[in-house]
Amino acid sequence: MSIGVQSPTTALMALENLAGIGAGADPNAGVEGALGLLPDPASSPPQPASILDLSLGAATAAADPTDGVQAAADLADRTASAGGAILGLLGRMRDAAAAASDASLDPSARQSLDAGYQSDLARIASVIGQAGLGGVNLIDGSLAGDVPGPGDAGGVSLPASDLTATGSLIGLPAQSNLLDPAGAQAIADTLEAAIGAVGAAVDGISSQADALQGQLDLAAASASGAGAALDQDGARLQALQVQQQLAAGGYALAGPTPAAILALFR
Repeated sequence: MSIGVQSPTTALMALENLAGIGAGADPNAGVEGALGLLPDPASSPPQPASILDLSLGAATAAADPTDGVQAAADLADRTASAGGAILGLLGRMRDAAAAASDASLDPSARQSLDAGYQSDLARIASVIGQAGLGGVNLIDGSLAGDVPGPGDAGGVSLPASDLTATGSLIGLPAQSNLLDPAGAQAIADTLEAAIGAVGAAVDGISSQADALQGQLDLAAASASGAGAALDQDGARLQALQVQQQLAAGGYALAGPTPAAILALFR
């Protein structure tokens, strides 16, 4: 089929027919469709926030789910360190008590051993007092058995033990001293058994501290992988935004073209 161009009016009608513009329709709409142009960005409705923007906002607003586990790990580490210090003091006290059990020991030497023993007793109390964290102390005798970790630790429980000198694991008598050889021998025997019991308790809390640290390391590795994926998503989003800007620029350049073509037929 051929279309003859007899006059500017018929030429304009021919161009409109080629562009698919009907009577009363928006002339630009047909030309844009024919040229395959994108809609005018200025007339497009505002776009919602991107998935990347929303995810970044949520990540910023949400609390770190590992905070509770970190608090539990810190408490376990602190408790294990305190338990190790107490074990060292118990060993020194046992040696002093064994030496003081010698009936032939010079009285001044016995008093010197007892002074060191009393000093170590006080140090045990001091170490226990400093072992707490966040209002929780696992070795001062205030707690028993497995107790929930501090804060939101995700169901983590920590073993509690009484490591006070007169508590169930050590079991020294109140106001104990090394001034009597027989009493010193009894104290040495008590401390020998206590060292094994306290050592087992310290091993338990140390194992829990290692397990919690493993959870934190795994969470950190997972977060690192998620961050890499988020970076890739961000790069793709930026590429799409650049494409949209280029398309908008193309529209601005192509927009005057239909009017210029029509002007030729006037």
